[in-house]
Amino acid sequence: LVLDAFSSDAIPAHLLTREALALYLRKITPDGIVAFHISSRHLNLTPVLARIAADLELAGLRKEYFPTKLEERKYGGMSSKWVVISRNKDNLQYLKKYGQWFSLESAGMGDLWTDDFSNVIGTLKPSQ
Repeated sequence: LVLDAFSSDAIPAHLLTREALALYLRKITPDGIVAFHISSRHLNLTPVLARIAADLELAGLRKEYFPTKLEERKYGGMSSKWVVISRNKDNLQYLKKYGQWFSLESAGMGDLWTDDFSNVIGTLKPSQ
């Protein structure tokens, strides 16, 4: 399951809650993966997903993709940021042979977003 709703300046926070992820997991097979495309110029959503995954005792990986100049020219490649979450870490291991994927826990933990709480201000990246 791929979620690609977070790259604009206004994110749908209700799609990034503990309850939302629990719902996504009910809709996929037991060995399925939920992939979040969370590229954003202004928000760092990785710690939010790390906290939810930890709370639900799920496995997760994160990746930042930076295309080579050739990929940019030839395919229109753009930088992107991804988080993948699964019930079992073994379901994610094959991704590691396709570039550098890192432990989701190493991103640090943010606040636990629920249907009753989210903190978009807390995800703001420092001014550049």
